[in-house]
Amino acid sequence: MAPLPLGSVYPLSWALIAAIVGVLLVAHSLVILFRGEEITQRPSVMWSWLVPFLAAATWAALQATSLTPSAWHHPLWAEASAALEARLAGSVSLNPFDTISALLRLLTYAGIFWLGLNLAVRPSARKRSFSA
Repeated sequence: MAPLPLGSVYPLSWALIAAIVGVLLVAHSLVILFRGEEITQRPSVMWSWLVPFLAAATWAALQATSLTPSAWHHPLWAEASAALEARLAGSVSLNPFDTISALLRLLTYAGIFWLGLNLAVRPSARKRSFSA
């Protein structure tokens, strides 16, 4: 269903998909919380790939901010500051918007993976997801 909103080419399409996945993650969490069900896949079992994934996502988010030292910032930020005669808050990323957009897509895929991993464990849930 992901390619349906405008072919998922535009940022609005990705924002829509990310919002839907976010709502589904919250709804799934609430169902687990209020029904007293257990999470089918515990994060403690998945540390071997979950920690590197979270580290990469954190590093991508950090690159889009100006919280890093100035020595780490892309050199074109200094040139743009000089050309515009204004102090610009630089970042490691030359285009922070694209960095955040790529991170949004990555986290959306991760949310879809997490939902699929937890919802497709029971045979009845697998049959229901394919018949719907």
